[in-house]
Amino acid sequence: MTCSTKQTTRTTAIVVFCSLFVSAVAFASGDGGGKGQSGGNGGNGHQPVLLVSKGTYELGKKVFLEHVVCDSCIYADLELTPESVSASWKAIKKDLRRSGDIGSNLARKERKSVQLFMRKRFNL
Repeated sequence: MTCSTKQTTRTTAIVVFCSLFVSAVAFASGDGGGKGQSGGNGGNGHQPVLLVSKGTYELGKKVFLEHVVCDSCIYADLELTPESVSASWKAIKKDLRRSGDIGSNLARKERKSVQLFMRKRFNL
């Protein structure tokens, strides 16, 4: 191979790589739906995925089990199913406020973590 052939081969390889990368990013980004954009969920009833970090999820789970549904907690009798928790969601959110029965004993991070955990775990 001559120098110009090597350069052409290298340039072609870079262009192919960049094209593949750009197309992979385009497919991974979904349909670009959102407020004011075409696409969206198409009205098919699916909710967007709630992204919660593992640390936040674990903290929320721990606080939920220790302060919301423990044996001596306000919601000790709550059945841990999406339907049952969904029916109690508004009341639990109210109790998780800083001035609420549960939230008054928790830090802000703990209150928010519990809400995110519940939304993710019980599809709220």
